[in-house]
Formats: sequence, structure tokens, C-alpha cells
Amino acid sequence: MATFEYLYRFETEKGDEFFAKGVSTEPIIGGSVDAFPTLEDLLGDQNGTQENITKLLPPIPQRASQFTASVSITKATEKKPAYATLSLGSSSSVL
Repeated sequence: MATFEYLYRFETEKGDEFFAKGVSTEPIIGGSVDAFPTLEDLLGDQNGTQENITKLLPPIPQRASQFTASVSITKATEKKPAYATLSLGSSSSVL
């Protein structure tokens, strides 16, 4: 699964919309980034292309899928160390 500090959603010169991982709160307009057509593609690190940022968009589109996250923490025992499990999911329905 992909990790990132900041999420960019942007438009290219052709008007196509993409998501990208970022390390700054100020992405460079005109800069080239690894771009993904959907948030699911970005999280799965698949279907990426190189694209130039022309216009920044709000991070989550208005008709986005709903995402859920849960964390399960297992208590340490004498035979096993403690560990955490993170589960992410998506749904096409909006509550």
C-alpha cells in the first residue's frame, strides 16, 4: 500500500484529473509528478503515469466513494509481541 504525507488532486492541460502523493503543502504548478487516475489506484500504487500539475483541485471529489479505516491492536503476551493491524476499505454507497 502506498504511503504519503500529503494528497494532491489536480488537473492537467488536457483537463484530465489525477491524484498524487506529496511531501509539501505547496506543490509546484507545472511540476511533473507520479499521477494516478483514482484514489484507489494511488493507494494500490497501480496505473500511475507522469503528469504535469496545471490546476490544483479539492482533494476529495464531490462524488467520491466513501472510505473506512479501522485499527486493531493486539496485546503483548509472554510468547507474542504487541502489534497493530490497519484495515482500509471503500464503498460505492454514500450514507
